[in-house]
Amino acid sequence: MRSCARRLALCAQAADALASHLTALLPNAFAQFPALADFEVWAGDGHFHAAAVHDPRDEKGRKHATGHLFMLDLRQHVMAHLTVGDQDERIKEHDMRGLKRTEVSALRRGALKGRRVIVVWDRAGIDFRQWHHWKHTGGLYFISREKDNMALEVCGENQWDRADAFNAGVLADELGMPASAGVLIRRVRFVRPDTGEEMVFLTTEFTLPPGLIAELYRRRWDLEKAFDEFKNKLNEKKAWATGANAKTMQAQFLCITHNLLLLLDHQLAGELNSTFA
Repeated sequence: MRSCARRLALCAQAADALASHLTALLPNAFAQFPALADFEVWAGDGHFHAAAVHDPRDEKGRKHATGHLFMLDLRQHVMAHLTVGDQDERIKEHDMRGLKRTEVSALRRGALKGRRVIVVWDRAGIDFRQWHHWKHTGGLYFISREKDNMALEVCGENQWDRADAFNAGVLADELGMPASAGVLIRRVRFVRPDTGEEMVFLTTEFTLPPGLIAELYRRRWDLEKAFDEFKNKLNEKKAWATGANAKTMQAQFLCITHNLLLLLDHQLAGELNSTFA
């Protein structure tokens, strides 16, 4: 067990070192958005592997998939593993339960003191009181989508630049309080110019342009594309082993592989540019 823990620690150190190198090396996808200069921006979500061969069965003879929480740096697309799901075979751990048992320092992903961190999550990450707490104690802000049955009492409206072309599609930028939470939330109502679909975003960040809130959630799709590559390009569909350390190591290797491919892509692009310059 100690040997496995040491190997996991070494693997995590290698993953962190590679991620830090790429963060300093790769171009900033948000360079054209000065409003984001003081923020780190991550997308997060859960991802599952089928049960390992020797995973235990429950009382009904079923095996359960292994859940992980991953985060993707939306600036450079660097991937990081956050946590492995609770190994109790009786439950399928909810995303918010996994987030709550994660240290704030891990959620901040090494951001320097004083830097604000935006975490973009789907509806499974909604817990207004928890994110309100993290905002005031850890500088963590969230962006998500409104749930269909959510009751928000609107109590004000944010001022926003209606002449700014980037805010095209914004219908409203409201302040409100969810009935069950008693904390102030920002709600951005937005219509997609390409499809006409109306989308509603919720956030604890009150200063960024509303069109940028919508854009950050749109870019969360980059994480879903990475998960699709895990499954269909890397063929990582099944857990390797039964222990939590081994499952975590598998997730770390996935992050390392993803990030090495980023590095390779960057180097190949540089060689092509120099060849045809």
